[in-house]
Amino acid sequence: MRHSMIIVKSASLFLLLVLASTGLQARSQEQAPTNLPPAAWTDPATLITWTTADNGANVTWDEADAYCTNLSLGGYTDWRLPTIEELNSIYDANAGDQHVKGNLKLSSGYQWSSSRKGTREARIFDFMVGRPSYKLLALRTFNRTLCVRH
Repeated sequence: MRHSMIIVKSASLFLLLVLASTGLQARSQEQAPTNLPPAAWTDPATLITWTTADNGANVTWDEADAYCTNLSLGGYTDWRLPTIEELNSIYDANAGDQHVKGNLKLSSGYQWSSSRKGTREARIFDFMVGRPSYKLLALRTFNRTLCVRH
C-alpha cells in the first residue's frame, strides 16, 4: 500500500510539473510580441528590398559602403549601397516629412549612394528637396545610408 501511494504521488507530481511547464510555454508564446516592425521593406514597384531605417549615424562614403557590405539583417548578408536611381525611386514629395516611400525611417535627409564620381566624390540623395548632389567621400556631416538587396 505504501509503494502504490508513493507511485501515485510521484505520478501526480510528474503530471503537475508537465501541465505547469506546458502552461508556461503557452503563456510565454502568447505574450511574445507580434507587432515588431519588419527589418526590411520591399518596394512593390521595383522589387528592391530596403532596410526599414538608415544606419542612424554620420558616416563617410567608405563607412557607409562597409556598413551595408557587412550588414546581416533579416537572415540576409547580401546588402549593398543603393544606386542614385534606386534612391530616387523611393522619393515621394507627398509622403510625410521625410518624403520617402514605404514608411522608411531616415535620421537625416542625406543618403549616400553607390554612384561615385572619380576618386573623391559620390552622389548623395537629398530627401528634403528630392534631388541628388555630389559630396566628398570623406564628409560625414549629416550623411547616412539605407541599404538594399535584390
